[in-house]
Amino acid sequence: MRRLVLVSLPLFVATPALAQDRVDQVPSSATQTPPSTEPRPAAAPQDAPSRREAGAAPRVLPAEPQPRVEYQPAAPLTDTLRSHFVLAATVGTVASYGRVDSAHSITNTLGQGWLAGGELGYGISRHIAIGLVGEASSFSGGSICSDCKANAWSAAPFLRYHLVQGVRFDPWMSIGAGVAALSYDNQLTKRSYFGGVLRASVGGDWYASSQLGIGPVLSVDLRSYMDHPTGTSASQEARLLVGLRVVVDVPGK
Repeated sequence: MRRLVLVSLPLFVATPALAQDRVDQVPSSATQTPPSTEPRPAAAPQDAPSRREAGAAPRVLPAEPQPRVEYQPAAPLTDTLRSHFVLAATVGTVASYGRVDSAHSITNTLGQGWLAGGELGYGISRHIAIGLVGEASSFSGGSICSDCKANAWSAAPFLRYHLVQGVRFDPWMSIGAGVAALSYDNQLTKRSYFGGVLRASVGGDWYASSQLGIGPVLSVDLRSYMDHPTGTSASQEARLLVGLRVVVDVPGK
């Protein structure tokens, strides 16, 4: 038994040595760096600027080109009146109201009248024309004097304002002041009157062509005769005219 122990003892001693030798024969691995105890930095975002870019001066991007705006000059204002001559002829009916003097009423002694007139105007701006108008009228007898009749005339410079330009229909308004005369006859006596007239008119001309127009006219006259028969005093007469006028424009609208 003792011999058996002695014989097997070298086996137990040699076995660890062999195992150690085999371990020592394993090739050594690469030198490993001991793990760092500091926290790992987080991954930088892909679009984060570098330190160099962050420290550089800010770049100014050029402005985008803007579309070019072209301004067109405004068209000149339409002017169909300045330096134009305007000739007109008017016909219409006229009624008289009031008294020719303190002793004679014209409302009942004279009836409806007819009027013919002419006008010459000249445009001094786009809207304003000046000129001269003349009219002649004739009256028949009235309700209390069938044999009475009268003739009258007037002349007055005027100032006329045209409301619009560049259209076929040309509305206007005018004012004027001048002189007027009346000759009154009742087959027994004849009386003459002379005085002043103040007139306001409105109307409109429709141009069938560039030079020829036609349109209505409405006028109101206020007359006062300073020259009247002896023994009477001045009074006022009012006249209402409704007519139609034909217009010729030179050189044309």
